[in-house]
Amino acid sequence: MGYVFLALAFRNLSSRLHSAMVRGVLQSPISFFDATPRGRLLNRFSADLDCIDSRFLLATKVVMQTVMLGAVRIVITGLQSPRAGLLGGCVFTAFLLLLVGTPILGFGDKGFLRYQICCSGGRKVLFHAILLTAFLSKPFLSKASNAARRLESADYSFVLQHLAETRDTLSVVRSYRAEDRFVKHCYRLVDASIRGLFGFLSSFRAARFLGGLCGLLVVLSSLAFAFSALESSKDIADAGSTIGLALTSSMGIPLLFVASTAGIFYFFQTFVSVERCLEYSRLPPEVGIVGRTGAGKSSLVLALLRALTASKGSIRIDGVDIASVPLKKLRTVITVIPQASKACMLDPCLMRGSLRDNLDPTHQHTDEEVWKALDDANLRDFVLANPDNLLLKVEDSGSNLSIGQQQLVSLARALLRSPRVLLLDEATSHMDGDTDKLIQDTVRKSFARCTVLTIAHRLHTVLDCDK
Repeated sequence: MGYVFLALAFRNLSSRLHSAMVRGVLQSPISFFDATPRGRLLNRFSADLDCIDSRFLLATKVVMQTVMLGAVRIVITGLQSPRAGLLGGCVFTAFLLLLVGTPILGFGDKGFLRYQICCSGGRKVLFHAILLTAFLSKPFLSKASNAARRLESADYSFVLQHLAETRDTLSVVRSYRAEDRFVKHCYRLVDASIRGLFGFLSSFRAARFLGGLCGLLVVLSSLAFAFSALESSKDIADAGSTIGLALTSSMGIPLLFVASTAGIFYFFQTFVSVERCLEYSRLPPEVGIVGRTGAGKSSLVLALLRALTASKGSIRIDGVDIASVPLKKLRTVITVIPQASKACMLDPCLMRGSLRDNLDPTHQHTDEEVWKALDDANLRDFVLANPDNLLLKVEDSGSNLSIGQQQLVSLARALLRSPRVLLLDEATSHMDGDTDKLIQDTVRKSFARCTVLTIAHRLHTVLDCDK
């Protein structure tokens, strides 16, 4: 009966998720379909939904069963040998925390994606078995398996895209006699897709091996504690039956450790599909604001930041009136990239000091995250060309930087903040067309998960907006 209710719940989940995806995609603007490959859409509506309907359900069932059975066996062992049960409970709890907690706290870390590529294939099993202990390996294996699954899903989209485009242009391919070249390219894409699968399987096998070692530790401890209890017991017959029950219960624990490892790994592998489908069910909008000079476009930005108080009505974000939100909390979720003009009330605030202090004044981010933001903002080469790197001196108001560089610094700072709402107040009005295009491409790529409000002079800047 439990499995029936679980299947009905997952059927309802899949149906609602599919409806939300269809609604989100159909309400998207034409620019979304121009920028999104068909292979990616096909992958979300076919492979990812199929994964949720089948493998995600089975993985959830296996996790629930194995964890409950493992806990019951440890309790039975503890009733006969308290010290063995206590040790088994500690080992099982630490095992689950390291295996389950690590993917939740560090899901999709790109560092572990590189780690997975370097240690791909069967070599990873030997690598972990020799160089890493059981508990220290769990965080690496969990993150590596999640990264491998993401890599597999992304590369599989390229395979579907290549097949769809080849089918539509098959007559052109044949007329140029390029069949062999297209077939070889398809082979390369398939190999790249399988690489992620190999990485996941290698991590999975290594984790099963380490799970068996943890279970063996519980069995050996039960055996040692049982014999120590036998030596101190006065009733040998009664102690023998107790020891037999404890050993019988503990003998199945290694298999449950291995089974729980498999279930948890497949659960997080299939959960990536749920995350990818949710992304298409809630496509955030981009809004373009147009109007003549003095129409109140910049005043709207000031009102959103509560620099100006609304005389009547209310401004709501996600249904919450911003007047009821503490000012500090409100401004942590909103980021503004203003125009670089001496006449503007919202000039890019660049203070005297190092470039790093301007990007991260509170030093909440690591140097790697700062370099990543500079790379996304196309400032990495400029900073590397300076011998001071991140300690590059910035004068008051960024007077030693060009207007374009000031805006790119503001863009990098926004990338570090990861806001929920991004306001572009004529951010590219004083830039050439190439820099304008550079900033717009970065905004579309790096702020795909937040609401973007764009105020611009150039019409082509707001053409890609949803409204």
